[in-house]
Amino acid sequence: MQPICFACSDTIDKSATAICAEIADVARWREFSGYGPLPGIANATYEWRTADMVGSRIRVQNTDGSTHVEEITAWEP
Repeated sequence: MQPICFACSDTIDKSATAICAEIADVARWREFSGYGPLPGIANATYEWRTADMVGSRIRVQNTDGSTHVEEITAWEP
């Protein structure tokens, strides 16, 4: 199965380091309540977290009862 890739852009009045720190804080992922066909996130925890984030794996439990694992393949703060 091929991974699903998303890309978006916007101007945010924060440093790249600050934005990446917020993304890495999986406790905040529960704030995502869903969008279109994507369910909200009920819980997210690191299965594995590397020092440079590349290769980190995050187990996600969705609000519809499904689960998935996200793997960080690139990280450029």
